[in-house]
Amino acid sequence: MDCRVPHVAQVSFFLDPQRRGPRQMLEDWPALVDVAEAAALGGSRVTVIQASATPARLERNGVDYHFVSIDDNAPTVSGSRAFRTVVQHLEPDVFHVHGLGFPADVARLAELAPGVPILLEDHADRPPRFWRWHAWRRGFRAASAAAFCAREQAAPFERAGLIAPNCEIVEIPPPSRFSPGDQAEARWQTGLDGRPCLLWVGHLDQNKDPLAVLEGVSRAARHLPDLQLWCCFGTAPVLAEVQARF
Repeated sequence: MDCRVPHVAQVSFFLDPQRRGPRQMLEDWPALVDVAEAAALGGSRVTVIQASATPARLERNGVDYHFVSIDDNAPTVSGSRAFRTVVQHLEPDVFHVHGLGFPADVARLAELAPGVPILLEDHADRPPRFWRWHAWRRGFRAASAAAFCAREQAAPFERAGLIAPNCEIVEIPPPSRFSPGDQAEARWQTGLDGRPCLLWVGHLDQNKDPLAVLEGVSRAARHLPDLQLWCCFGTAPVLAEVQARF
């Protein structure tokens, strides 16, 4: 019986445009920390490889973080000597790559660690323009699986023929540190009310489909006259349709 703890290397090829330092990135990017610590709590040994303007190695809550900078002669971090050294030294059991939009880096990662499974995780990515389809197909061919919050989110990539037959599609909800608190205190602090009080957090766009939410709320309100819906959103391309539905 093999009791060895599996080693997961989580990789982010995204270079922070603000060029924040490693410690500041851990504070400002909670998802980077939450995903790694969730896997560690599940019993895995977790190492994070993060593209960074400043190289560093940190340890936090049982997770090792390698912040790797880009060489002057390398277009991306996957082509740097430091990245190759870290990948070949770690010898993980699986790579977990954040984002679908780094096909060349994923292909290079597969070359550096042949035979090691690669899981790609969708981060609200969209299929590229058709002239980039070939490069994306190469990235998906190098992956063993691709994770989406919901299976339906993979449909646009499948229609474009980007996901290789050998790439399994899995559903993985994002981790959350949310825990129930005092309801009355929460209502007082936020100024939200309603019996029940419903909160929408997300863009008002076709992808989030707020009209479907409003249809459900409309049906519920027939039986819950004190219901209130609160919307917190960023972009709102369908705001006119939402207002008309109100």
